[in-house]
Amino acid sequence: MKRNVLLQLFFLTVLFIPNIVLSGEWSSMDSGTTNDLISVWGISGTDVFAVGGHGTILHYNGNVWSSMNSGINNTLISVWGISGTDVFAVGGNGTILHYNGTSWSPMNSGSGDELWGVWGISGTDVFAVGGNGTILHYNGSMWSSMSSGTTVDLYGVGGSSGENIYAVGENNTIIHYDGTNWSSPIIGQYSNTILMDIWVGSETDIYVVGYYGLSIIYHYDGNDWYDDYEGYDYLVGVWGSSGVDVYAVGAIFEYSWGGEILHYDGTEWTYTLGGASQFWDVWGSSRMDVFVVGDEGTILYYDGRPTYSISGVVTGDVQTYVIITLSGSSSGVTITDSYGNYVFTGLHDGIYNCYTQ
Repeated sequence: MKRNVLLQLFFLTVLFIPNIVLSGEWSSMDSGTTNDLISVWGISGTDVFAVGGHGTILHYNGNVWSSMNSGINNTLISVWGISGTDVFAVGGNGTILHYNGTSWSPMNSGSGDELWGVWGISGTDVFAVGGNGTILHYNGSMWSSMSSGTTVDLYGVGGSSGENIYAVGENNTIIHYDGTNWSSPIIGQYSNTILMDIWVGSETDIYVVGYYGLSIIYHYDGNDWYDDYEGYDYLVGVWGSSGVDVYAVGAIFEYSWGGEILHYDGTEWTYTLGGASQFWDVWGSSRMDVFVVGDEGTILYYDGRPTYSISGVVTGDVQTYVIITLSGSSSGVTITDSYGNYVFTGLHDGIYNCYTQ
């Protein structure tokens, strides 16, 4: 659908040059806590969970974050679920909690090791990873130990199916589960690298983040792993809505430690945002609905990454106009003339003929 936006210029001889202001932005949310928040996951943008220090569990209903009773004081490090009424949280001393839509209750993990990551295929096919090469599997009735083939600490787990699951951890460790066995560790260039998190977009599009003094991002394209990014920062969380919309979060040192968000657009990684507190995790329901959590109760929200294209300039006997196509604009886009006059805001997806007169 085309819309006409009238822009009156003081000098008719000057060609209209549109200035596009993309209004997708990061904003701070009130978490209601000062405890560190280490992991975030949701089933939708109106059903999100965050966990962290001192047994903290928060829930977001689309309007406000509210505290939930975990019944424990152990640090919770990772949260994942299959629905809003089937959620798992793991943490220190082998802690596993389950949420049934009404309350959180403890589960018997059979392990005393720190559990750093949880992910699954369904509510009856869930994996947790942790210290000393620990991998636990839940079959819907009980948790049992699996042989990982390594004794290093494992920090992240993720996959695309029951036959394509990865776990990552210390000493540059990446191991793969094919539905039957975990493979021998894949050791890359830097043996002292600590790999913290993994996002599996598909069998041929996987990102892993970590650090070894410098930060590192590995990418797997279905054939091989390769370095996609190195920088003077410290990356611990990764998530994407697609292979051309991936976020990595962590910390960067500039006079003191502060949070950092990187974004990958399919071509390159760019610095997106910094903060006073370290960021620990990122998750979104879509490219226009992204959450980041961090130290001291920090929660940031991103409302979208709108894009635009200018497809042509049409000159007529009386008027000249520029054709602008907007997409992904969840909260609207601003257009002004080349002098900053006549501001138009709140424009959403569509095709606009921006006229001079």
